[in-house]
Amino acid sequence: MLRVQDLVGIHYRRLAEFTPLRGVRIPPPERDDDIDRSYIELAREGIAFVLEDHITIDTVQLFGLRKDGYSIYRHPLPAGLNFNMSQTEVRQMLGMPVKQGEPFTDPILGRMPAWDAFAADGVRVHAEYTLDRCCIKLVSVSALPV
Repeated sequence: MLRVQDLVGIHYRRLAEFTPLRGVRIPPPERDDDIDRSYIELAREGIAFVLEDHITIDTVQLFGLRKDGYSIYRHPLPAGLNFNMSQTEVRQMLGMPVKQGEPFTDPILGRMPAWDAFAADGVRVHAEYTLDRCCIKLVSVSALPV
């Protein structure tokens, strides 16, 4: 059985093997020629995929809050995380992050939240928090840097 972290590096046509997506129609990747990558968005399931080469899953995004038309992802997260965890709880469980970012204000996007990146379960697990850091709003899973 495939886990979220097992999706990184597979051909997008194998997504139907992932239990939470069984019976879900997987659309072909949508190409974004401006940045030369593709996306598969399954908003109702609270999950999206980034395909740098337009074929292979590079990043899995799991939504913890209803945002931009996405529902909340309701299946297990990698590394034992859950969306109700605060930044402090995540760090207590996974240790200090390998990278982190503090909140800042982007002139176009506005207030941006804190985030942490960890090496866990053989992948890079990126947690983006709510502005008050009381819970996780997005988990992204990608390959560890080489």
